[in-house]
Amino acid sequence: NLVPRFNGYEYQVSPYYLINNFGRYYLLGYRRRYPVTNVYRIDLMSDVKVDEERKIKPITELEDYKNGFSILNYINEHVYMFGGPSIIAKIKVKTEKAISFIKDWFGENAKIWVEDETIYASFKCNEQAFYYWIMQYAEHFEVISPDSIKEKIKKTITALSEIYK
Repeated sequence: NLVPRFNGYEYQVSPYYLINNFGRYYLLGYRRRYPVTNVYRIDLMSDVKVDEERKIKPITELEDYKNGFSILNYINEHVYMFGGPSIIAKIKVKTEKAISFIKDWFGENAKIWVEDETIYASFKCNEQAFYYWIMQYAEHFEVISPDSIKEKIKKTITALSEIYK
């Protein structure tokens, strides 16, 4: 049974794309109230209405996409379909075989290089999605930047350590 979020608050969204990710469908759209694109799970929607009176704000008028928009790049940066801003992630790769994880998730958008016999990678990714991705593959990588993710990982490790003493 669906339970309305935020006491039944109605979202008013300019719709742009439908996305299938891991068998779930999402609507990529823009809420005027928050100046970023976001994704909304289709199966969690109810009472959807099209308001013919409201104009859809073109995606190329949004600050982040004034120079153009690519749905493929968006999906590549938002691997877990979290909305919000993307960051540039830099990681140290611990083994050569771990490069395949980077390529599987971030494709050709990832830059991989060797410096002083150490493998590094860098790519653009949604910050929250990067956190979950790096936690999934933590034994294979070390986060170089951003510092916000390093701090979040430290807090998670401390919390988990307390749970599993």
